[in-house]
Amino acid sequence: MRNRYKNILTHHSSISKIVASVGAGDVSLFPEIDHVRTALGSYHRVILDIVLDAWREWAQSVYAARWRTSRGRANFIWEEMIANAHKAFDGDARVRLHKTSGSFWLVVNNVLVIRLKKGDNAGFSSNFPTSAALDFHDPQQPLPAISVVQRVEVQYSLDRNQLAIADVNVVCRNGKDIAWSYSILSLASGASSLPIWPAPTPPTALENLLRPRTEGTTSKAANAADEGIK
Repeated sequence: MRNRYKNILTHHSSISKIVASVGAGDVSLFPEIDHVRTALGSYHRVILDIVLDAWREWAQSVYAARWRTSRGRANFIWEEMIANAHKAFDGDARVRLHKTSGSFWLVVNNVLVIRLKKGDNAGFSSNFPTSAALDFHDPQQPLPAISVVQRVEVQYSLDRNQLAIADVNVVCRNGKDIAWSYSILSLASGASSLPIWPAPTPPTALENLLRPRTEGTTSKAANAADEGIK
């Protein structure tokens, strides 16, 4: 992993605006989009690199041409994103990683929680409908073992052929709805060329024979589960 992360982290006073909105008294459950954009500032580039480097790790791995499910790919990329985030924010007092049951969140200045996810082109992340996933999308629900109220997701989405990252977005959810979103990719310079992973090696005749008979006829629920729980 390159060391470029630490060289571009800067403080933004707009964090105080988010602090004010979750201070004593009335609580604004939704972070305002302008405040989040300004508060993250140069962190946008850091977060984008975290995601793109995870995709590059996948693209350059031996598994890209061998693994057959999107679930495996999503889990691989999520693990790489979390590893990259640990490296990127090591020593940065303003951002910490908060471990939850089976996941990690980024916590910015103890006022904003960020979850790294795979999403679709409409801005909806891939989740099993667990209580934890539903609670994260419901601003009325507290987050476990953390006092921070406001939360957003950073989602990467793939192109139609699932061979490249199409976009990376900050998404604010309100239950089943999307409150707002914006593209990190459009804010970052020098990110117009995204990595494409190699085309999978065609399976051999023996591998075709060993494939489960249900492949290609899975249910909608199974396809949703195939996106992984990360």
